[in-house]
Amino acid sequence: MNRFLLLILTILVSTPSFANYALLYKDGNLALNPGQVLINAYDNSFRTLGSDNDSFSSAFVSEGSCLVVFKDSDYRGEHIFLTEGEYPSLGNYNFNDTISSMWVYPIQGRYRINACDSSDLVYFYRHSNLSGSFLAAPVDTSGGFHTLNDEVTSIKVPSGMCAILTKDGNLSGTRVEFDANVNSLGAYNFNDKASTFMVTYDLFCDPTPLPGSGSGGGGSGGGVLIR
Repeated sequence: MNRFLLLILTILVSTPSFANYALLYKDGNLALNPGQVLINAYDNSFRTLGSDNDSFSSAFVSEGSCLVVFKDSDYRGEHIFLTEGEYPSLGNYNFNDTISSMWVYPIQGRYRINACDSSDLVYFYRHSNLSGSFLAAPVDTSGGFHTLNDEVTSIKVPSGMCAILTKDGNLSGTRVEFDANVNSLGAYNFNDKASTFMVTYDLFCDPTPLPGSGSGGGGSGGGVLIR
């Protein structure tokens, strides 16, 4: 079966994990006042926080879960990873009233054990050589793809993961796939051309060969590997 079709079928039968969640509180010490927010695993609706932007002071992360919080919207900017437990003061991490986007995911993924650190995220950089501003995202089994604005030039892909980018919306149009770091998408005629992306497991990856390399897709290590 085509790997991309297998990926789509897997997404269709997947459901968000309600056993993995985090609670964010607007006051310290996990105080139960109006305004606390529940975020379940793979819930992409917290890519921006609207009226809740820059308003959280404490957090609880459920057993077996990881919460990553960002200071900018769209999973951008400075970020930290919080493993299971209570966090009475986000100020201890320099994150009091500074969260603008956030994501929860399980430590035990469907096909990968996560570490609750940067090795769980694919980083999409604005400039070559993994530099400049970035957007970061873990594997998403909630249904989805994410939008871009023709702004990605290089990608950091951890072991066991795969980044899929397409030129058109809704994961349509010309597509490239990578299961290793890419120093410059220009080598694939894809610099600043991606409109949507998905992060998945390397099991579903059909790595795009470097043009002119003479190799077919489907091998491990598509892209330019950066050590």
